[in-house]
Amino acid sequence: MPELPHLPLGYSARPREALVSSWLSEPKMPSCGSLAEQLAQRLGEKPGVDGPAQFVLDLLDGELHDPGGRADFVRGMVDREVLVGIDDLEEVYGRPRAALVSATSPSLRAAVARAWYDRPLAVQVELLADPDPQVHAAATARRHPGIPPGWRERCLADPAARVNVARYVPLTSEQFAQLMRSEEEEVHQAVAGNPHLSAEMVARLLDIDDPLVRIAAAQSRHVDAETRDRLYALVEAERADGSIEAEVALSWNFAEPDWLREAPLTERMTYLDCQYTTFRRVLASCHDLPEEAWRRLDNDPELVVRRAAARRPDTPPEVLEGLVRAHGDVFHIRPLLVDHPNFPRHMLRTFVDEPSPTCAGPPATRRRC
Repeated sequence: MPELPHLPLGYSARPREALVSSWLSEPKMPSCGSLAEQLAQRLGEKPGVDGPAQFVLDLLDGELHDPGGRADFVRGMVDREVLVGIDDLEEVYGRPRAALVSATSPSLRAAVARAWYDRPLAVQVELLADPDPQVHAAATARRHPGIPPGWRERCLADPAARVNVARYVPLTSEQFAQLMRSEEEEVHQAVAGNPHLSAEMVARLLDIDDPLVRIAAAQSRHVDAETRDRLYALVEAERADGSIEAEVALSWNFAEPDWLREAPLTERMTYLDCQYTTFRRVLASCHDLPEEAWRRLDNDPELVVRRAAARRPDTPPEVLEGLVRAHGDVFHIRPLLVDHPNFPRHMLRTFVDEPSPTCAGPPATRRRC
């Protein structure tokens, strides 16, 4: 069996297990056509090419192209609470998405809530009113389409939806206090990441001995530089002592100070030299920075910052080429850097002779660039 680069941990020789592991490792992957196309995208290839995704597709060929086997496959994903595209659900279950919301199976209703991203608010209310907790959890997992104000109190009191909703709905002082009285760490962590917290609410988070809460508070717009440094230093010290929670908070925490994108340009520019990567990464995602800022961000010591900066509309061709030549592309972020209008595609042929394994090698590996 050939090596399959970039497959997630948990991959086994059975293709069904590979697909399950792939989806479980990327729960927010958007629906993008057929089941086969989604698998190919998740594995970093386009359907029909001679690469690792095509190898797995060949193994899956019997199930994907046999109507009965494929239907069983999709139903198995629904039962395992694995994201399946809304188009595939409609095809396999033979009903439009609006009708699937009222399906007999709660697992199927939850699958629709996970997959139908742009559902109307009326459908969202129907899912929130569903009698099954797993449907509530699926319907509230993302900020959009949102929670109507009249449903917020009910969702915050629902054990299946509380953590999800606490992450993003505006909280009253009473709701905040009630959530902070919870003994569940996950509830505190969710509240700490809520972008709507007031300065008073953030102040109440500062003394909580939890690395994820501390980092979330440190990223708040309501803390000054000295407080931010103190919180980061506390978590860094915990990581130095071997704390796994601190390592997760510093290295695997995907929360960002999104508020920075909406701040005035003069305020944003004060973070150009911020020692914390996440602030520079968010700054690099803005598109209205002066040329001097782009020059510095293009030369930032952190690759994630340079890649974020390279996604602006007017990125110079040499910057795009240099990034992909040195580090390859990132296939779970679309559009790819090689698809940027300014990318010098005529230079791709020269990547074949690159000594770096991210760009050179047999055709299957080369396509990653």
